[in-house]
Amino acid sequence: MAGIPSVAPSTYDANDRLNGTSYNNNGDTTVAGGVTYGYDFRDLLTSATGGIAMTYDGDGNRVSQTAGGTTTQYLVDDLNQLATRRWSRSWSAAWCSAATPTATP
Repeated sequence: MAGIPSVAPSTYDANDRLNGTSYNNNGDTTVAGGVTYGYDFRDLLTSATGGIAMTYDGDGNRVSQTAGGTTTQYLVDDLNQLATRRWSRSWSAAWCSAATPTATP
């Protein structure tokens, strides 16, 4: 078993933000670890470098996410149940309830 690697201690600025990371005026991380993040007017994460993109409905629920060539679509119904549909050369679906998470292929 390999030992735990040593990590340099993190330092923070007067606003408790991690030094070496960039933030916008709303406190959202805009650049960290070589990754650039984008946000919409509601401060919802919409993109990250590497081809990652998210879209939201009018209520702020994420309705899709694309990463690594795979698109996942989300649906939240009136009972707060979540459904996902994923595209990576073919569609697959999963359903889960906020109260009792389950998944079906």
